[in-house]
Amino acid sequence: MTYCDLCGRAIPTVNPVRVLRPLLKFAYPEGVWAGLCENCLESADKTRVKVEKEIFTGTSDKCDLCGSKTDLYAAEMHIPDFSKEIVKKDAML
Repeated sequence: MTYCDLCGRAIPTVNPVRVLRPLLKFAYPEGVWAGLCENCLESADKTRVKVEKEIFTGTSDKCDLCGSKTDLYAAEMHIPDFSKEIVKKDAML
């Protein structure tokens, strides 16, 4: 079992996504691979499409996936929880 890097869900396979982490840019100049589950990948893609269609100004903070300080946009994540079935949380990407 592997874990999604955003929501922490344990699933058999994750989708590999190349991420440029600023702390590792000298060791891995082309980026490192991160694993995202289907729900997180779809949510990140919906946010990307929404940002491309409309002109948004992102907030400047630290990215939840790569850790770089840049303009960020909220992507809705569905995190599994035992007490409540699914918790909706915004991840800044």
